[in-house]
Amino acid sequence: MSRGNVLTLDRNVGLWYTLPKHSSALSQRCEHTEGSMEITELDVPFIRWVKGELIRRGWSQNTLIRRSGLSNPSVSNVITGKRKPGRYWCESVAHAFGMHPEVVLRRAGILGPLPEADMRRLQLRYIFDQLNENDQQSLLAQAEAVAELRGRETCIAENTQIALQERDPEAE
Repeated sequence: MSRGNVLTLDRNVGLWYTLPKHSSALSQRCEHTEGSMEITELDVPFIRWVKGELIRRGWSQNTLIRRSGLSNPSVSNVITGKRKPGRYWCESVAHAFGMHPEVVLRRAGILGPLPEADMRRLQLRYIFDQLNENDQQSLLAQAEAVAELRGRETCIAENTQIALQERDPEAE
């Protein structure tokens, strides 16, 4: 490390790095305790996702602030791309959205990515675990009914395809 640099900890990921001693990024980092300040193109999908969740729920930014317990500047800075979210920010938003915290932490890039199907299973399990036993039984019965219906539809489609092939072996 040269004399003009300062060793700085990024608390968001627990990594140390150097910044020039008189860097504006350094002074901004010293003012905050959560997350790093540099937004990259990798962060844009997370920002879009948070905004999309707000739209899908019909929430304003103020609703997210109220439900998450986060400060107005904290939410605003992440949504506008001025700051990266930290673990606490993600966990607070997950609570507000009624999501498993791991879903939000992975979308934010704090935890490694998971395939979308695994994210849906994680969220489904989180919701299922919050239900009482009667609601769990009801949801399970509904899921089984949907799976049975899809199985029938698949069987009908396969039988239709077989019948068409038998009629016209060259058509596929």
